[in-house]
Amino acid sequence: MKLVPKTHRAIDESFKTVQSPVYVVTRHGRRRRFLSQSAAMNNLVHFMVTGTFDKACIPTHEPSTPVIVNGHKAEKRGELTNQYWKAYNRTYNRLLKLRSRLREISKWKAKHEEIKKQYAELLSNKPF
Repeated sequence: MKLVPKTHRAIDESFKTVQSPVYVVTRHGRRRRFLSQSAAMNNLVHFMVTGTFDKACIPTHEPSTPVIVNGHKAEKRGELTNQYWKAYNRTYNRLLKLRSRLREISKWKAKHEEIKKQYAELLSNKPF
């Protein structure tokens, strides 16, 4: 029976650091981390709209209603206002459009760098 030398301990194998994308959203003094890009984008828009509404003193929620929970009086927060959702949708669409434009710009810049490299190579091989 041939013994294979152990190179790693089992405990070391069970605790590994995995490189995964984490999206950090920071806006109007709020900061959160998300594992998905869509969740990060949704919350960024909420941060932006809520911050703007707070600065303009516009209510983001309907008035709260009193409710009884386990025999104690509590306040149930109202739903988000229609004005808030309209602003959210406008901001979300604007952000999508902006990110699309930035992707186009980065693609163009990469293509431009490639062409500049080809041009420099042509000039370096100039026969005269």
